[in-house]
Amino acid sequence: MKSSPARKLAMFAVVALIVAVGALLLGARSGNALLVVSGTVILLALAVMGAAIFFKTRKG
Repeated sequence: MKSSPARKLAMFAVVALIVAVGALLLGARSGNALLVVSGTVILLALAVMGAAIFFKTRKG
């Protein structure tokens, strides 16, 4: 069963979101600023990617 590129991208985004939230929580709990920054950067990258996909696929 082949999955479509959109499905692969969605699965990648979900995994990246889980990693980002995990890094943020772990960094905040342990006081590690590097984990907090990396989690924030991953979340920002996902937001930019989502916005780009939204505006690219929007009709009008």
